[in-house]
Amino acid sequence: MVIGNGMNMAKWILPTLALGAMLCACFESGKDVAGTSEESEGIIALEGKMISGVAQKGPLVKGSSVILRETSADGKLEPTGRKFETTTIDDKGRFGIDSVELESPYVLLSAEGYYTREADGERSRCPMRLDAVTSLENRKVSNINLLTHFEYKRVLNLVKSGKAFAEAKKQAATEVLGAFGVSVKVDAAENLNIYSTTDGDRTLYNLSKFIDGRAQWRDNESGNNLDCSKLQKYIDGFAEDYADDGKLSDSIMSNLAGSVYDYFDGCCKLLEGETDQEYQFRKLLFMNYMGVENCTESLWGEYRKFERPIEFFGKFNWEILDSGYLLCDGYKWTIRTTGYIDSLKMKIDHESGTMTDPRDGKVYKTVGFEFDGIKYEWMAEDLLYKAPSGLYSWTTALQIDKKYMTKTPEEGVIDSVHQGVCPDGWHVANSKEWADLVGYVRYGTNLLNERWRQYGVFYDKFDFNLKAPTGEKSVEIFYHTYAHKSYFVENLEDKISEFGKYYEGTNEEWALDLVVRYRNIKKDNVAYGISADGAGNAWVKPLESAFVRCVKN
Repeated sequence: MVIGNGMNMAKWILPTLALGAMLCACFESGKDVAGTSEESEGIIALEGKMISGVAQKGPLVKGSSVILRETSADGKLEPTGRKFETTTIDDKGRFGIDSVELESPYVLLSAEGYYTREADGERSRCPMRLDAVTSLENRKVSNINLLTHFEYKRVLNLVKSGKAFAEAKKQAATEVLGAFGVSVKVDAAENLNIYSTTDGDRTLYNLSKFIDGRAQWRDNESGNNLDCSKLQKYIDGFAEDYADDGKLSDSIMSNLAGSVYDYFDGCCKLLEGETDQEYQFRKLLFMNYMGVENCTESLWGEYRKFERPIEFFGKFNWEILDSGYLLCDGYKWTIRTTGYIDSLKMKIDHESGTMTDPRDGKVYKTVGFEFDGIKYEWMAEDLLYKAPSGLYSWTTALQIDKKYMTKTPEEGVIDSVHQGVCPDGWHVANSKEWADLVGYVRYGTNLLNERWRQYGVFYDKFDFNLKAPTGEKSVEIFYHTYAHKSYFVENLEDKISEFGKYYEGTNEEWALDLVVRYRNIKKDNVAYGISADGAGNAWVKPLESAFVRCVKN
């Protein structure tokens, strides 16, 4: 149907055999390319032009509105007021317009209707309008999609500033993809189809699905208070933002980049059901916005400063950081504060020394420190006496009868300070001493060194020389220990109350550390595990194989 200033054109009816054949031929490839030679030959009028395409976010459903608007013969892309209307012929978003007569090859397209969501195949609850601007001189297919919508006003502005149409289109297409971190050669966004397979097509699909999952646009939530105008305003905001300089503002990108970031997993984790291409698109978006390269093993321990806002969901709520650092652990980027970065290489105060086991002459490194008024000297290496691998059973480590691997020791079998397999003047570290050690270094990870790099540890801060586990079976190493009743906290609530005063000041975290430390001191503790998670874990089952650390009496 033609609506205009008196031009006599026949109303076209779908489907017809001729148009149906034309649609099938064009849609199969989705790539009937544009030619843009009109700049060299001047503006030309078109007669009997036939145009088809697909309207996609996800694809607009059957019956969605499609409008073609004529622009003036001066090439300034100003609408003449004449327009041609049709509707999509199926749920794939296909449309076609036959026998178009135009005074200029440049046209403005728009499509509006409900769409099928890429993620779940469900029909959207809100309609969407998508715009496009194109030249029909050498074009039979012109698709309407999210990228044509985003670049629409940018193309108009570039042409008004004096750019040739073809040049404006290429620049806008490059800019709109570049804003999301994608470097793909695309002559025109209307060539793209979410169901085709070029890099540009895949980028359009990934972007369309990604945008559909944003909280500002997601419209499949329960409830009756959905404001569809806000959803349209969201995608229109991209077009408005691109219009002047071809860039997306931080106010838009901070949320997009932040939605890629996970507080616990950094950037970026492969999501369940996500394809590798979708995953790579999200990574590119994040890295492009934050100005970093891919985090690989070669960048382990390196960090990059950023000074642009990013909005992400933290432990409990949404957070906005205007600056900070991105730290690479060899696998992913994690957002860190200046204080955290400064603390990475900050050594924990301690004395270093050595001790010699008189039984076999082996020399061991030692560390010394004071905690809660107690001076400690620990072996800073695993004991190797009569055990080249450093592994002992619990009863061997404590030098008690093997029957106690399955039987609870009677009172007096284990001394308050139990020498066990350690040399004279030293004893097997008990559970309180392990708890005090972790309390002194503040976090179990501070006992680890860069050999634990695959678990996110960067620097050796305490010279404790804990062996990193091999393989992926476990990320925890175990040490034999014991607990005597004199160390046992009978009433944990009393201990919490004792340190309750810290909750009122700035040391809440310290109070919690103390509570955790004492919670692990139990009568039946027989092993202590140090993990990459940092917490130290007490075990109550004797182990057949674990290491031993000795503490000076």
